[in-house]
Amino acid sequence: MSNERIDLTQFERIEKWEVKKISGGDYAFKVGRYNFSLEDAEIVAKLPDLLAELKRCYEEIDKLRKRPVSISCEHCSHVYEEEYLHEMLEMGPNGECVMCLEEASE
Repeated sequence: MSNERIDLTQFERIEKWEVKKISGGDYAFKVGRYNFSLEDAEIVAKLPDLLAELKRCYEEIDKLRKRPVSISCEHCSHVYEEEYLHEMLEMGPNGECVMCLEEASE
């Protein structure tokens, strides 16, 4: 899938999807308007692309969740890994991290 985003505005106007039984035991769909139309068919034809994009987004989210979290201090560039982020939160009055404060007190 490319990095291009799918224009979701085309789906926003759909208020309710209806499935109707038609002659011969078949089914048809309606996407919230008074008649079945080419526009309905075109929207449904785009669903595989929409689902593929959703799947790609879920995969990206999963990758981000597995990536270790770290943050660095703006002053000394010390990198705090996820388990030590609480130390980063104990900042000094000018945004210094614990390492900066310790070095300044020496």
